[in-house]
Amino acid sequence: HPKSPRATEAEHVAILLGGLIENRDWLTPRPRQADFAGLRGIVEGLAGPRVRVTLRRRQSEALAVCADVLFGKTVVGQAGMLWPACSRELGWESGVFLAELDLAKWMKGADALDFVEALPRYPAMSRDVALEVAADLPAGDVGEFLSGMQEPLLDEVLLFDLFQDPTGEKLALDRKSLAYSLTYRSRERTLTAEEVDAVHRGIVERLVNKFGARIR
Repeated sequence: HPKSPRATEAEHVAILLGGLIENRDWLTPRPRQADFAGLRGIVEGLAGPRVRVTLRRRQSEALAVCADVLFGKTVVGQAGMLWPACSRELGWESGVFLAELDLAKWMKGADALDFVEALPRYPAMSRDVALEVAADLPAGDVGEFLSGMQEPLLDEVLLFDLFQDPTGEKLALDRKSLAYSLTYRSRERTLTAEEVDAVHRGIVERLVNKFGARIR
């Protein structure tokens, strides 16, 4: 009963991972199968870089693989993999991985963070650009230039493809192609496609001028 002195309510967050995971990252160009390592990465990513998360394996009848999620010595949740038979009953032929975290304990353990950034209120828009540049130009130079731009609407930069042609048929031997996904977002309002296109064109022009790039 809600008014019973023995009744307690707690906020929890659940994570479910299964099937193929699409990565827009040139290091992992093909979708990869969900696994426990990926689940662990999500849990650790939620905690942020200044909080140490450890997983302590334990036996469980409910899960084929089970681990307690700890901040220091405090258990703040659990993570694991469903038994294959249970996954098949749900229509999954591959592994299904899940985690459940106690938000009150999680936030208490995360107090070591300097700040917690609020979730964005307004949607983002993405535009892709493929640059043909000199083969000896480090991709990191382009990424640093993009990340260092004083453009308030540029929210994220992701390199998702790097291409060089050793035969020289599709691309000259002294050239390479770098493909970036640029995400635009405003913290105050919803952007229009027209203003995103205008900002994107300006950034592309700066890339062309800075690196002598050609747009593919």
